[in-house]
Amino acid sequence: MTIPHSISTALNSLPVDQQRNFRRDWRRREKKLGMAYLAWLLLGWHYLYLGRVGVQFAFWFTLGFLVIGWFVDFFRLPGMVRQMNEDNARNLMMEYKMILR
Repeated sequence: MTIPHSISTALNSLPVDQQRNFRRDWRRREKKLGMAYLAWLLLGWHYLYLGRVGVQFAFWFTLGFLVIGWFVDFFRLPGMVRQMNEDNARNLMMEYKMILR
C-alpha cells in the first residue's frame, strides 16, 4: 500500500530528512492486506492484527459472531486494513508535526 493521499500532501511540507524518516516509520506501522487475510484464515485473528483487541475477544466469545461475521469479514477486510493504515498515517503525521514545533 502507499501512503494515503491526504497524508502525502502534508508530507511534502516536511523537511526532506523528516520525509525520509516518516516513510521509514510508515513502513514499520503499515498493515498488509495479505497478512490480514492470513490472520483471518487462522481462526479470526484479524482484529488482533489490526489492533482491535476488544473486538477480537468479542469475536472469539461469540464464535466469530456466530460464524456469519467471520465470512462477512472476508469482504470487509480490505476496507478495515485501509482505514487502519489511514489512521496510522494520520497519527504518525501528528507526531511529526509535534516534533517540528
